[in-house]
Amino acid sequence: RDVTALTIYVVNYHPADLETIRVAGAAFLGTNAPVVTVLGVQSLSHDGALIAIGATAMSAR
Repeated sequence: RDVTALTIYVVNYHPADLETIRVAGAAFLGTNAPVVTVLGVQSLSHDGALIAIGATAMSAR
């Protein structure tokens, strides 16, 4: 609930992948999803990784 933004990096991204990402995100995040940016990349820093997710969160103090 404190996550305000997600950046999802996908190796060899194709527009058809967006529906799979959307369904998985909805199952995990529910109806209060943050802003999501999906970026296609050539590779990631860990050999064999196909997806990486960066999150920004804000907590009220």
